[in-house]
Amino acid sequence: MLDFNVDRFPLKAVNPFISTLGSLDGYLSGKMDVTGNIKSPHFNGFVQFDSALVHVDKIGTTFSFNDGKIPVDSNVINFDNYEIYAANQNPLNVNGKIDVRNPLEIDVDLAMNADNIQLIGNNRRRGSDVYGKAFVSLDATAKGDLRFINVDANVSIKPQTNVTYIIP
Repeated sequence: MLDFNVDRFPLKAVNPFISTLGSLDGYLSGKMDVTGNIKSPHFNGFVQFDSALVHVDKIGTTFSFNDGKIPVDSNVINFDNYEIYAANQNPLNVNGKIDVRNPLEIDVDLAMNADNIQLIGNNRRRGSDVYGKAFVSLDATAKGDLRFINVDANVSIKPQTNVTYIIP
C-alpha cells in the first residue's frame, strides 16, 4: 500500500497549461491510499480545494469552489451537494459520481442544478468577449464516458439578464 498526501498544492502551477482558457488560484490538498497493482490500482481517500478559484477570461467571471472534501471510494469520485459559486454567490450544486475504475473508460454520472446563478457579472474590458450580467437557473445531467457524454439540460435565462457578446 502507498499513502499519497498532497498538502496545499498551488493551483497556479497549472496556469501555463491552460493560459488560453483562464487561470487558477488557491490550493489542492488530499490524502489517498493506493492499493492494487500498476495495471489495476485502487484509490481511496479524498481531495479538497482550499480557496480555489477559476477565472474564465472570455466571460470575465471567477468561479470559486467549496472547501469541503470530495471523497474517492474504490476509484469513484463522489459529489454530494458539492457547490461551485459564480458572481452572485448563488451555488451550482453538483451531485453524482465520476467512475475512474477503468482509466481508459472514465464514466460520468452527474446532476447539476442552480437557481438564479450569475454566470457573468462584469463591465466591458479588454480581453472579454462577453460583458454585462447573465443570470440563469439550471437543471442538468451529464452521463456517459469520455468518448460521449450525454448532457440533458433545462436552462432558463432570468429577466434581469443584460449581456453583450462581441463577435470578433
